[in-house]
Amino acid sequence: MTLQTALSLLDLGLSPAASRSLARGTADTGGPAGTRDLVKTLELVYAGVALLIVAGVALAAPALAGRWLHVERLSAETVRDALRLMGAVIAVQWPTSLYRGGLQGLDRQVSLNAILAGTSLVRAIATLAVLWTVSATILAFFACQLAVAALQTVLLRAALWRSLPAAGRPSRVRLQTLAGIRRFAGGMTAVAAVTLILTQVDKLVVSKLLPLGEVGCYTLASMIAGALALVSGAMFNALFPEYSRSVAAGGAGLAALYHRGCQLTSVLVLPVASVIVLFPRETVLVWTGDPLTAGRTALAASLLVGGSALNGLMNPPYALQLAHGWTTLVFRSNVVAVIVLVPLLIFLTSRYGIAGAALVWLILNAGYVLIQVHLIHRRLLPGEKRSWYVVDVGGPFLAAFSVTAVARWACPATIPGGRLALAVVLVLVFTGAQAAAVLAAPAVRTRLLASRARLGFPDVSHR
Repeated sequence: MTLQTALSLLDLGLSPAASRSLARGTADTGGPAGTRDLVKTLELVYAGVALLIVAGVALAAPALAGRWLHVERLSAETVRDALRLMGAVIAVQWPTSLYRGGLQGLDRQVSLNAILAGTSLVRAIATLAVLWTVSATILAFFACQLAVAALQTVLLRAALWRSLPAAGRPSRVRLQTLAGIRRFAGGMTAVAAVTLILTQVDKLVVSKLLPLGEVGCYTLASMIAGALALVSGAMFNALFPEYSRSVAAGGAGLAALYHRGCQLTSVLVLPVASVIVLFPRETVLVWTGDPLTAGRTALAASLLVGGSALNGLMNPPYALQLAHGWTTLVFRSNVVAVIVLVPLLIFLTSRYGIAGAALVWLILNAGYVLIQVHLIHRRLLPGEKRSWYVVDVGGPFLAAFSVTAVARWACPATIPGGRLALAVVLVLVFTGAQAAAVLAAPAVRTRLLASRARLGFPDVSHR
């Protein structure tokens, strides 16, 4: 995870720049032929970066395995070979950020998600089959990941090229096509650099200061928090092209579109977050079945999920910034955060372990919500800040967490019945929190009632 995120800096901001350009239409690229030339040129750039990744990780693997990681049970040679396979997996799937961004910009989310879901299913089945029947080793695991990553890249490339507008000539590499996205891509690269530090320095510090077992617990908690990123990230991918098209068209209806996106994000993120934050031990126990791991991971998972929920709520405002081509605010904010929070991270991790590292993530995202939201609305949507805090976020937050807090109070400290009973309880609590959040979000509630009417269900809201 750390390698993949660290190497994402080599994207150079090209993926979001291409997505924004394709979403705004062929006017940004000089017509259909220019659009296809842009994609062709970017493919060459991504291929070059992929080769650098393979070579760089292969050369760095011995030092990482022997000097950085505190290996306890695996041999240094096995860890070295696993790292090299990781590099190959990352390189093979490297161009997918271009293809995914292009499909999102062209509003082909259905095709994109079908490919991602299909290859994820293949990855899960193939990996289990290999580990079960061929070799239950870390090297076999990554070899299987490499094969499925190659399949996914091929499918995404084919889908993007089928979706591009037809042109009267074959596409060709033209470096001058990059001029139109150069400034935005440069801003995104600067943002990615400081964001990389903020999102990965905790894992680096934990891996350096704590034993590998604690690193594993922190990684598990990070994966749980990452589930929220899947939801909020999907919302960003859907909203960013829509906001970009609205801005390119003059901004008509942008405020209403923005608030709908914010409320839907709150409804999707906050109920899940409320359950995990208030039931962290139970969540980890349902997943792992290991009470010891659940106890060691619970507090860090609760803090990380709280921070990730706040981070997810910032995705629509962030998409609004990028739709306007404004990257300086998030860059400057993150620079300040690096200066202030990295020393705090080292101190709290040394003193409180993985819980201290997780607390820094919560503090960081609380600062975003309190400071960045004010600055974004003051410049881009004056007069809409109060609606964001009170209606878009405040209502769903109070509704979801109130329901979950009552359930936490009513449930015993140890819920009997094993993992299945725990899972049933968590699903029931989540369902109640989800329903409460929907009722507290007027734009989402109105859309759902309209959908009921179109499907022929009676409207009982007036009774």
